[in-house]
Amino acid sequence: MIRKHTLFLWATIFVIASASAAVTPRLGHASELATYSFPSIYGGRIDTRQWQGKPYLVVNTASQCAFTKQYADLQKLYDTYRDAGFGMIAVPSDDFNQEFDSNAEVKSFCALNYDIDMPMSETLAVTGAQAHPFFM
Repeated sequence: MIRKHTLFLWATIFVIASASAAVTPRLGHASELATYSFPSIYGGRIDTRQWQGKPYLVVNTASQCAFTKQYADLQKLYDTYRDAGFGMIAVPSDDFNQEFDSNAEVKSFCALNYDIDMPMSETLAVTGAQAHPFFM
């Protein structure tokens, strides 16, 4: 039964990441990935070290794009597996001109429309020279 849930979790992560990630992060070793830190839209920081040895998903999001409904599925995935140690960071970006002008607007939109409580970073660059290191 656990194996079935584990396979389902990985399949779900793959589908969501494939469908919603606008950029493919560079690949690295687990210890390398465990060192990233993101400024939280709620204040403070989100450090991936908290999920060391556990699965986590970092996904580029945008509040005004065709995939905006992904927030509902991402929140559902997070709700389903967070107690098992699964981590997630939604990373809003305006690199593709599909995000609100301020972090406050992004936070409000996500809370009001999708009841988001999963970890979410401030709006960050995911492409180019200013991209967050995770996406380089």
